[in-house]
Amino acid sequence: MYKLNNTNVFLSTLSDKFNKMFENYRTNEENIDFKFISKRDNLKMPSDESVIMKGTGFVTYINEEGLFCYMLIENDLSGCVVCDDVNGIYYSFVNEGVEEFHTEYILLECALSRYFFEKYNALFIHSSALLYKNSVILLSAKSGTGKSTHARLWKEYYNARNINDDKNIIILEDDKLMAFGTPICGKEGINENTKAPLKGLVFLRQDQKNSIRRMSKMEAYIKLSNQISRPSSKEEYDKMEFMIDKILELPIYDLGCTISKEAVDLVKNEFFKED
Repeated sequence: MYKLNNTNVFLSTLSDKFNKMFENYRTNEENIDFKFISKRDNLKMPSDESVIMKGTGFVTYINEEGLFCYMLIENDLSGCVVCDDVNGIYYSFVNEGVEEFHTEYILLECALSRYFFEKYNALFIHSSALLYKNSVILLSAKSGTGKSTHARLWKEYYNARNINDDKNIIILEDDKLMAFGTPICGKEGINENTKAPLKGLVFLRQDQKNSIRRMSKMEAYIKLSNQISRPSSKEEYDKMEFMIDKILELPIYDLGCTISKEAVDLVKNEFFKED
């Protein structure tokens, strides 16, 4: 059993790699809030009538029992997760002949993201989370831009900690935005079972010189929306918009950067002017 924030997570997966991934989240508590059960199956594409949304790599549909399903399409049908939100049970099916860990990893991410959104109105954001002076700054960018490299520079120069290098959860507690890492942490495997107040966000882009500016709310909204899973209904869209509006109240910056201490200092001086 594992504990992610205040949620007890039970996993039954085909791959044993998840035991190591979730090692920092073990708990002796016995009650179960979220259950993920995975097995092999021969999957077929759903009928067009049941499809709600089609996106890059995914098809979202409703099955015969009225449960939301997410199908992973990577060149071919790889897997499916069926979401029983009421009971907190998520059934994962990996297609025959498909590599199990990668498929289960993505399906588990979908299931956790949906559970926390449905239960707590929490958002998974593609980002690296820097913990510095008991606050979190999220670094976000397209894959390969250098957010992990920038996070390493923070550790080198200011002993900041990267509590997650891929997917972080943002949740509203007592009207305060909190960020916490998850075991869904990308290829580097960087994650801590830690939660702290969210101080703001930085969107990185590579440049030949270092510069920083505070983004307008509209510009920040567009950037942020691209790093969050899209909702599949009007009700879910409204819930997501509420959380995004809360996040937009925080300072959000555009950082053009090189691999340098100067780039780190530009961000640090914006968020921690008292240093």
